[in-house]
Amino acid sequence: CVCVCVFAALCLFVCGVFNNTMMFGFGGVLWVTAALLVAGPIVHAAPQQHANAASPHLKISTFYGFDPDLQHEWMNMGLEASLQDKLDAWQKYKMPSFYGGLPAAPADNAIFIRGKGVAPGWEEHLEALAKSEILPNMATGAIRGVFLGDEICCHNISCWSTALEPVTNKLRELLGEKALIYTNECANSGIASIPPAFDLISVDVYAGYEPPGNGTSEVIAAKKMYEQVIFPKLHPHQQVLLVPGVFACSNLSYFALDQQAETLVEKLDGYFAWAKAEPKIAGFNPWHWHNRTSPQHGPPCDMRLGGIAMPTVVDKVKEIGSYIVNQQRR
Repeated sequence: CVCVCVFAALCLFVCGVFNNTMMFGFGGVLWVTAALLVAGPIVHAAPQQHANAASPHLKISTFYGFDPDLQHEWMNMGLEASLQDKLDAWQKYKMPSFYGGLPAAPADNAIFIRGKGVAPGWEEHLEALAKSEILPNMATGAIRGVFLGDEICCHNISCWSTALEPVTNKLRELLGEKALIYTNECANSGIASIPPAFDLISVDVYAGYEPPGNGTSEVIAAKKMYEQVIFPKLHPHQQVLLVPGVFACSNLSYFALDQQAETLVEKLDGYFAWAKAEPKIAGFNPWHWHNRTSPQHGPPCDMRLGGIAMPTVVDKVKEIGSYIVNQQRR
């Protein structure tokens, strides 16, 4: 009997049974059948493990917009919400969150003056927040790190060195190496360096949202920005998050909602394919989930409607988030 098989011992066993079959008839056939049933999962185990570990670099599924009752199965980090809402999500679903964004002027305990730099007394303010709110909730697991805020240094490149760098250095000193430190900024080709205390960086690039819609243009633009400006400046431990625009224009006579949704699904497919193949990408932070009450952009597209307004878009972000979350559970 000749058999080509990785598991030689099993092959010898099957061969021996085959020979016995010739001598003992149907009973030997039953033994062969049993041996093959045993062999099935052994032969397929290695390919299945490979498939499960296809994109282990994808770790974070979060969102601009916090709705844990709907998001907890496919989102593994909260972002935009009050601290109490984040603690409630941890209590109910064991879904951790970033702390923040950090307070900005005119708040009494401001860390930043948006677009300019740090606020007076920022170090004392940050130390107080770390002691009273961040560290105690990191100890329970409810908070895993800090989101500095959204577009703190937009239109001011020097703010990266005068604000983001000193604040992240101080956070690292206060919170230690396990804390995830993240910010999102405007896409600017003049970004000179990435402060080393960051773990995660993202920039927002939006395109293709006016009729007739183009699901690939934003992915192309974002990929160019990351590959030409951000990736070369990353430190070895750093990754990026992608921020797909999943908003829609509320003027539906200008751009029908089903057409907008179709464009967004195509866009998300493009981002997802890129993310699975690029180890510098840690996950997704789409903008935005809820419908906004006021325009987010000038006419003709106000960007007011959120992803939740489009069921096919919700299904797609669930698919992406579930892929990431399930990988991290293995």
